[in-house]
Amino acid sequence: MLTKRYRCPRIVECIFTLEFLRNMSSKSQYSFRSTILILFSFFITLNSNGQDLVFSQYQKAPLLLNPAFTGISHYPFISLNHRNQWPEFDKAYISYSASYNQYIENLRSGFGIQLLADQQADGLLNTNSIGLYYSYTLQFLNDYRLKMGIAGVFGQTRLDWERLVFSDAIHPVYGPNGSLVSTEIRPLNTNKGYFDIQTGFLFHNDTWFIGVGLFHLNNPNVGYTLNSNSIFGLPLRFSAHAGYEFTLRENKKGFDTFLQPLVLVTNQAGFFQINTGIYGQFTSILSGLSFRHTVNNQDAIIGMVGYKFEIMELTYSYDLTISQLGRSGGSHEVGLVFDLSSLYPPKSNLNDCLKLFR
Repeated sequence: MLTKRYRCPRIVECIFTLEFLRNMSSKSQYSFRSTILILFSFFITLNSNGQDLVFSQYQKAPLLLNPAFTGISHYPFISLNHRNQWPEFDKAYISYSASYNQYIENLRSGFGIQLLADQQADGLLNTNSIGLYYSYTLQFLNDYRLKMGIAGVFGQTRLDWERLVFSDAIHPVYGPNGSLVSTEIRPLNTNKGYFDIQTGFLFHNDTWFIGVGLFHLNNPNVGYTLNSNSIFGLPLRFSAHAGYEFTLRENKKGFDTFLQPLVLVTNQAGFFQINTGIYGQFTSILSGLSFRHTVNNQDAIIGMVGYKFEIMELTYSYDLTISQLGRSGGSHEVGLVFDLSSLYPPKSNLNDCLKLFR
């Protein structure tokens, strides 16, 4: 899975080669890992359209999946996430998120806040954001609910320009420490602020759900290049997801036994991704297995395990890369969820099929 590619071809061209090419002057030939990264960096310059960060454990980061998931619990719900993608590539992608959301029954509304930090190429490109989320719930015939969500996200990207190495500054013999000087012009501002508008819908009853999320409705400008012909705006991302819950055994304290097949479809700037899998809770034990792929590429097999405490849930997942990036080291994710609803009397109209997201 690719995360956050910006429409700045010259910057994207060098972002993956930076630390590796700096060591070339003391070596007579490239290492295998450096060669792969260099080839990969030149490949992505052919089409530098972007894809957002999508956690493999997207159930543990519900606000990033769809703003309509705001207020999935009547009581304070907190989720923390960490992702280390392709660790063999020296901190290629490190991501953190933290969120809080809660449903207010008298207002039929959910309120939430989401913090996100994304570091690319060992901090060469950093993105930090804070989002405010709201949802409203319509109820039909006591069993069906339609949740409508909206979010406003304030973000900032920061580019460490001094660490960039562009292709025209790489000497064919002496590497980046040769006598060549890049003709690339430094942007006037390497800190870029933006505002992003998101929305989503979630339709569900007690056993199934189907939802749609739309992100970057205003195509916020996050580019740095000075080329006036470039398209800077983040492209619209479309996300569709559905699931069905098979309850095998109920428990009054929330330690139910159930299985839930899930599917997630994401499309952004010509990039199409499908996640299909099945997840389950067996009293206190959580587990899951899913498969992520595109139309023409099989990307990864994702295994997840976890343990549920009374008010806390800890999960770990690993992405086993099966594409040509098999030596990337896969991806590691940790999710930590705090759901205080188990400390209070259950609400009669609390939807059951969203237990996996709580």
